[in-house]
Amino acid sequence: MISKGSAGFLGLVVFLSAGVARAQSIPELRPGARVRLVAAAFSRRPLVGTVSRLDATAVELQTADRNQPTLVPRDAITRVEISVGRRSRSRGALIGGSLGAAIGVIAVLATPGEPCEPNLFGCPPFGITKGMASVLIGGIGAASGALIGSLIPPGERWKAPAAGRLSIAPAGARGVQAALSFRF
Repeated sequence: MISKGSAGFLGLVVFLSAGVARAQSIPELRPGARVRLVAAAFSRRPLVGTVSRLDATAVELQTADRNQPTLVPRDAITRVEISVGRRSRSRGALIGGSLGAAIGVIAVLATPGEPCEPNLFGCPPFGITKGMASVLIGGIGAASGALIGSLIPPGERWKAPAAGRLSIAPAGARGVQAALSFRF
């Protein structure tokens, strides 16, 4: 029979080793995968790169800022995120254009009265209705919003690996460690 103290100690060991075990049991963590690793004991900022090699003790990353691969010890890894692709500039242009058009149309429709009465100084002889001004200002807003949206550099999308795993891994020369990790 296990005493309360032994059960508590075992629970603490399993809890503290969950981060280590997690890096050892992620099926998405394989050579060729683009990953973002958090290893605070190893680096102050997250490491982003492509996994070039991995074994039971370390993950080798090829990063953009270094010519040589970076070898990250698995026990230093506290979080792993897998890249699911980059956003595109065309998506940014579409969002910016839509917002610019909406703001232009709303601005025209929110003003009281017609924007330009016929035969007033600077107005064409036929006048400009709110509908025509909405199309004109909305178009200018769409064009400027699309330009701004396309200039914003696209980001990368990341996902956390599946949660709730049981990992059993070698623990040094003698024995086996088990860890159960959950994500909330």
